[in-house]
Amino acid sequence: MKIWCYNTKFKSLTVLITTLILSTPVFVDATSVNISPIKSYNLVNQDEAFLPEWSIGDYWEYENADFYIGDIILDVISLEFNIKDMEVKVTDIKDDKDEYILDLNGKTEKIIYNKIPILDSYKGATAYLNGISHIQKSTLAIKDFNLHLSVFLVDREVFNIDFIMEFNSSFDFFQFPIITTKQNPWNANTNYTLTLIVNGDTYLEIQDQPVEDILSFIEIDNICGFDSLLINGSIGKISELWYAPLAGFLVNVSEEINLKAEIGGIEVEYAKMICNLNLKDTNYDPENVENRPGIPLSPLGPPTGKAGVSHEYKTSTIDPNNDPVYYQFDWGDGTVSNWLGPYASGEEISGFHTWQDKGRYEIKVKAKDENGLKTAWSDKTITSMPKIKQTNSNLWLRIQNIFPQLFTLLQSFMLD
Repeated sequence: MKIWCYNTKFKSLTVLITTLILSTPVFVDATSVNISPIKSYNLVNQDEAFLPEWSIGDYWEYENADFYIGDIILDVISLEFNIKDMEVKVTDIKDDKDEYILDLNGKTEKIIYNKIPILDSYKGATAYLNGISHIQKSTLAIKDFNLHLSVFLVDREVFNIDFIMEFNSSFDFFQFPIITTKQNPWNANTNYTLTLIVNGDTYLEIQDQPVEDILSFIEIDNICGFDSLLINGSIGKISELWYAPLAGFLVNVSEEINLKAEIGGIEVEYAKMICNLNLKDTNYDPENVENRPGIPLSPLGPPTGKAGVSHEYKTSTIDPNNDPVYYQFDWGDGTVSNWLGPYASGEEISGFHTWQDKGRYEIKVKAKDENGLKTAWSDKTITSMPKIKQTNSNLWLRIQNIFPQLFTLLQSFMLD
């Protein structure tokens, strides 16, 4: 078997939504994965892949995802952004409704937008992505999802986008068990309603549009440590989903698709979407769910501070077996701490960090026990650095500006 380690860039708001939340072959494009596995994985059964059972706290983390959505009706909006370390996490299970509830979170590295006038004054802003999706537990079919993209300039929100997609009947792009000895296709058909809201104004609304896809199992290959099944869809220029049974989810998605709808009796291509997906990490391990630590408390510390000054944030968690626990902080500025510890189960611990620039930062923390069983990231704590620490060099420059003649005199004296 070959080992494929993709590191492709991908683009699209809608695709992010569709692919990451549950990587629907109809909407998204799957072509990449970049994993650093701790252990090797094999198919439980070389002939069949069975329906996985998720637990609260299971997560799948993806990195370096580029998304693009454009060519919306009348070319109203063109949007491109990069999501770094996006996490899909199981936050609740409703057995009476046969559903999982997934949260999706991420931060943009860059955002490029055209034909959105309100954004013209906010070049260099940072965007945060938050979303929720309902997934049918008995099939992993997607029921709906709602994504919210918030654009911030320093610590002030200046812009937001809501992307809402609802399916009349759950969109089922898997057919479990997936039998690898057969290549018979199966159908995934439903209708959807799509709404795009920009700063409270509805820019796009597509009602009751059909989605009809034909999917097929193609092959098994090793994707950076996971034995994975390639499932192809018939919609789109590219439609590939790599599903790994022992990751419990998609490890690679690659799709390129043009979305069409009938508007005013005329079929209109209202959006073009491209997306690739790279799995970075997962803690899916159904045999050890009861043994992993609880998700740590959201970091407790100052809500504001000074750039250039160290700040302290505290957290704790409990391990069910009283095992020693390690912690890792994500400071929201692109830096992640080393694993800190070990600490006793239940012990309050501190992490320290210095932000160099003014801005808004989302801090989160995860834990693992001495056996390597990891938790999902905690809820975020928001902090902002509205002030810059005054350094001696900056003070000296101010003196030069206020007393230029004195500075010149001192300089000539030193040269003599």
